[in-house]
Amino acid sequence: MNVLRYTLELVALSEKTKPELIGMIQKLNVRIEELNDAHTTLLKSKKEGENKNGEEIAVLKKIIASQTESNKQLEEKNKILGNKLEIKLGNVYNAKLSWVNKIIFVLKQAARPLRSSEIIETLLLVDTELVFKDDAQKSLSVHLTKALKYGRIIGKRQNGQNGYLFSLPEESLFVNNSHNL
Repeated sequence: MNVLRYTLELVALSEKTKPELIGMIQKLNVRIEELNDAHTTLLKSKKEGENKNGEEIAVLKKIIASQTESNKQLEEKNKILGNKLEIKLGNVYNAKLSWVNKIIFVLKQAARPLRSSEIIETLLLVDTELVFKDDAQKSLSVHLTKALKYGRIIGKRQNGQNGYLFSLPEESLFVNNSHNL
């Protein structure tokens, strides 16, 4: 039951937008602070209660244990949300990304236009489990064409050279504007 709930929560998290995830992280951080304060208060109460009735001590131990468990769960959720946010922002490589998204990740990290051979080299460095069926250049070409078709990347032909320089649309606007100055 917990595995199903956990899986459903992960699916729900992947559907959230960046601002929603940030809001959730902020709420969790506030909740963690509240739980830490409650935990500290309970620890103080425990020390005071050790001289009192044994039953009160047992109840406080249970409450502290449950608060500690809740705190651990919230910290775990916060970590998962943080990882999801990093992945959504494109700051962390995820081997489960689609090929087009992997190409965009490499271009974003390079912050400059790249040739297909440079994209392949970078992908092989970042993803140790990446395997191309036949020729890496041919395998990547299909995905580059798809990314070009849908406007996710831009390919610019260089005079006197075979192939294209691939870049993200924002970068190409900057490059084109800088040549006009």
